[in-house]
Amino acid sequence: MDPARAAIEEAIRKDPKDPAPYLVLADLLQTHGDPRGELIAVQEALAGVPTERLRALEEDMLEEYQEALLGPLHAALEELGPLPGRQMIGLEWRRGFLRGVTVRVRERGRELVKVVRALAASPAATFLEAFDASVRLGDKDHAAFMAELADAMPATLRELALTTMYSEIDARALWPSVPDLRALRLMSHETGCVLGDLPARALEVLEVNSLSGDAAEELLAKKLPKLRHLSLDLHAQASDRVLALLHGARPELRHLGLAPWGTIDVGDVQLGAIESLRLAGVTSATLRALVANGKKLRSLDLGFRGIEPRDLAPILDGALPDLVHLGVGPIGSRYHDLELLGRSKILPRLETLVLRDFASYQIGDLTRAHKLLAKVPRLEIYCPNLERSHRADELAAATRKLPNLRLVRQTI
Repeated sequence: MDPARAAIEEAIRKDPKDPAPYLVLADLLQTHGDPRGELIAVQEALAGVPTERLRALEEDMLEEYQEALLGPLHAALEELGPLPGRQMIGLEWRRGFLRGVTVRVRERGRELVKVVRALAASPAATFLEAFDASVRLGDKDHAAFMAELADAMPATLRELALTTMYSEIDARALWPSVPDLRALRLMSHETGCVLGDLPARALEVLEVNSLSGDAAEELLAKKLPKLRHLSLDLHAQASDRVLALLHGARPELRHLGLAPWGTIDVGDVQLGAIESLRLAGVTSATLRALVANGKKLRSLDLGFRGIEPRDLAPILDGALPDLVHLGVGPIGSRYHDLELLGRSKILPRLETLVLRDFASYQIGDLTRAHKLLAKVPRLEIYCPNLERSHRADELAAATRKLPNLRLVRQTI
């Protein structure tokens, strides 16, 4: 590589947010007729003052020069071919290079390995910061995928998310490739995750599911000096052991999420500086503890399971003075009590209200309670089987009456 270009790229690696070396590189590339140089300039201009002309120019360039820009990755994606409905490849561009790549392929895991291999050879991924893969793999395919992924990931990677079906995630081989990882999300359906020696020095966000008690204890015993956001999906027997470890052991945490396979009782755990809390399977005692110990909470999500109105009443009456985000499952045994929520003292000061596990037969109730629910700027409804609902007229009416409404298909 040209020494001048190598020096510029090294400056970009040291500070990816600084536009100056990108613009120097853009000039260099344009003198050699490389379309990436013009793309850098266009996308930098878009980041400053976006206009329709610039957006159209960017779109035209990405379409006309995609093969030259992506290199080997273009051929790999072409070979993968059209993807059905919910499967996708997502490319996030920044200043002429890929900032992030998302790959969601429910089947065809072996073809995905080819995509990862091509990613390693693509000049577009030189400064890749984020990679998100969701795939169904057998154990044999999983091992090959992880090996290729370890080779493909540049040291610039800062965010990594992996989701697999029917195989555990053994991520140990990845860590030497990504020493400065800041966000890690691992989800293994029906099996588990093997972490080993995490790249701990820069990790700020960690989300892992299906952890045993031993694995969770081992994780929490590690020194993670910059960890601010921790979310764990735990085996049932792990919950009490993890809570005991968290008692005063992680004062640096600002977000904590715990989703056990069963119920969870926080007891007298002090939440310290935690501002955002997500719990699933809460008991009445847990809610009482939150009222007593959660005065600093700004965001509280109580998951999908039902909550008795009498247990939630103190929170709805304003016992958590700084709360601006509230997420709840059904209030009562089978459905959401929209009247109770609408008349609560806390609603006018909430920025977001999230209702999970919302029954499709309740869609019409949204319209009837719209004057109450319109008080909150953002209302999110998570509804199972939303796309199969036969209540299209009620959905349309609710959307018209509640401009703050966002309906989401609940997948779990």
